[in-house]
Amino acid sequence: MESTATPEELEDWRFQMGLYRAYYDAYVRRRLVTETHAQEQAMSVLNEVRRMGVRPNPLDVGARRIEPTSEVDLLVLLDQAEECLNKPLTHFSPQDLRLRIHELGEALFQSIHMQLAVELYQGEAVERATNLDTLNAPLNDAPWLRLQFAEIRKLSTYDDRYKAILALVNRTDPGPGGFYDNLGNLSCQPHLVRGLGFKRDPEFRHSSLVGHGYPEWSKVPVPLAWWCWAGSMFDAALKMQYDRLDPKAQYKVRVVYSGDQPRLKIRLDANDKYPIHPLIKKPWPPKPLEFDIPQAATQGGKLTLAWHRELGLGGDGRGSQVAEVWLIMKAERHAGTE
Repeated sequence: MESTATPEELEDWRFQMGLYRAYYDAYVRRRLVTETHAQEQAMSVLNEVRRMGVRPNPLDVGARRIEPTSEVDLLVLLDQAEECLNKPLTHFSPQDLRLRIHELGEALFQSIHMQLAVELYQGEAVERATNLDTLNAPLNDAPWLRLQFAEIRKLSTYDDRYKAILALVNRTDPGPGGFYDNLGNLSCQPHLVRGLGFKRDPEFRHSSLVGHGYPEWSKVPVPLAWWCWAGSMFDAALKMQYDRLDPKAQYKVRVVYSGDQPRLKIRLDANDKYPIHPLIKKPWPPKPLEFDIPQAATQGGKLTLAWHRELGLGGDGRGSQVAEVWLIMKAERHAGTE
C-alpha cells in the first residue's frame, strides 16, 4: 500500500498511523525471533552443566587450596552463554525498519502532534503510549540472565557455581509429577480457567484475562514471564484447575505474584474450602513463594486453585494478577514411587 500510495495519501495522518503500526510490528517480530533463538542457544550452552556434574570439594594442601581443574569450565560456560545473548546486539540490525519507524513518529508529531516519546515529543509517560521509548525493550530474559551470571561469577566454589547454574537451567521445571504454567503466555497456561469469555462477558467480570505491565519505577531486571500475567476483575476469582493428580502424593504450589498493582493484597484457596494463605502483600520485587497444599485437597485426583484480591475494593478492578505457577509433587512421594 505504501509503494502505490499517492503523495497526498502518504501525508494523511490516518495512513501514517497504519504504517507506523505495520513497521513497528514487523520490527518487533524480527527481534522476537532473533532474541528467542539467542536465549535458546544460551540455555543450551548452560545445559552442558549436567554433563559436567558435581565435583569434589577443594583440597587443602598446607596453606594452599587446590581447586578442581574444571572450576574454570563453569566460567567458560557462562562466557559462552553470554556471547549467545549478545549476538542480537551485534549481528541483528534491521536499521531500515527502525529508521522508518522514527520517521513516521516524527511525521505523526508534525501532522497531529502525536506524542510517541517522553523527551523527544513531551509525552506523559511510557505507560501512556510513548512506545517509541520501548522500541528496543528486551524481548527475552537477557538482562536478568546477565545479572544472574554476574552473581554466579562471584561465588567462590565449584559446587556453588554448579548449583546456581543448574538452578537457572531448571528454573521452570516442576519436577516429576509436577506442572508449570506461564500465565502471561497464551501457549503455556493449560490449567487456567478462562470463564465465559469476551463475547458473553465483555467486561471480564466472570472471566480471566491476560495482561501485561510492570511498574516503571522497578529498575531491577526480572524474567520476562513476570512482565505478563493472568488476572481477574473486581471480586471474581482467578482460577486454575488440575486433574489426573496422584491421590496419594503431597503437593506444594510455587507462585509468582506480579502485575501492575503490586501494592494490593492477594489470598489463595484450594477447592473453595482449604485456605492456602490469607490476604498477604505481594513481595516486591516479585519472588517465588511456596505453600503446601493439604493432601485432602488432592486426594480425589483433582485440584482447583483460586486467587482473590480484597473483596469490595472497587477501583479499577485489577489486583488478582499471577505470573507463574508450579504445582510440585513433594520429594517424599518421589522416593516412595522409585
